[in-house]
Amino acid sequence: MICGMTDALDATHATIDLLKSHASVRKFVPEPVDPTDLQAILDAGRQAATWKAFQSYSIIVVEDPDVLAGIYQCAPQPSVKSCRTFLLFVGDLSRAATAVGMHNEPFHPTGVESLLISAVDAALALQNTVIAAESLGYAGVQIGTIRHKSAEVSALLGLPDYVYPIVGLCLGKPDPSVEPRPTPRLPHDVVVHRDRYQPATAEALRAYDATLSAHFANPDHCWSERMVAQWGVPEVTASTENLRDKQLL
Repeated sequence: MICGMTDALDATHATIDLLKSHASVRKFVPEPVDPTDLQAILDAGRQAATWKAFQSYSIIVVEDPDVLAGIYQCAPQPSVKSCRTFLLFVGDLSRAATAVGMHNEPFHPTGVESLLISAVDAALALQNTVIAAESLGYAGVQIGTIRHKSAEVSALLGLPDYVYPIVGLCLGKPDPSVEPRPTPRLPHDVVVHRDRYQPATAEALRAYDATLSAHFANPDHCWSERMVAQWGVPEVTASTENLRDKQLL
C-alpha cells in the first residue's frame, strides 16, 4: 500500500514538473510527428473538459506540404516553416447546427456566449494536446496570428459556416540546437487573488518588465510595451469579419 501511494505521489510530482517546465519551441527536426504518437496526443486532447459535453471544436491536422505552405502564407513565422505537423484548433458549431436540425428546431448560434463556449472548449483541448505531446518528448508553439488571416485560412482548409479558426499549434521533436527555457510568469500575487480582485500596480508590472528583460538578456525587451502594441491600437478586424461571414456574430 505504501509503495503504491509513493508511486502515485511521484507521478503527481512528475505531472506538476512537466507543467511547470513548459516552454515554447520554434525549431523542429524535419520530420512529422510519429503517427502512433500523434493519435495518442490527439486522443488525450479530446479528453479535455468541455461545456455540457458539446465538444464545440475540431482539430485539423495539416501535414501535406502544399497545405503547410498555404498556412505559412497566412502566418509567415519561422516555426510554421520548420514544423511538419501543424494542428489548427477551430471553434465548431457545425455539428450543433446538424443536431438541432435533427429535431426540426431553429438554430441560433449568433452571439458572444456561443463564441465563449467554443473558444474555451478549443483552448482546453489545445492545452491537453500540448501537455500530452510534451510527455512524449515533443514540443510546440501556439500560433495565434492565424486569426489575422481568418478568411484565407477558412478558404484554405474548407471551413464551413459556424466553424472559425482560433489557434494553430506547430508540433514536432525539438531541433537539437534548441534549449527550451520556461519564460518567467507574472508573480503569484499579481495573478492569484484571494476573495476579492486586486488590480496590479504599475510598480509590479515594471518589476516584471525588468524580470523578462533579464531573462531574455535584452534591455529592449519590454513586456508592457508589448501590451501597447496589442491594445494600444485598434484591433485587427479579420476575425470579426470572418465570424460575421460564418453567421456567428
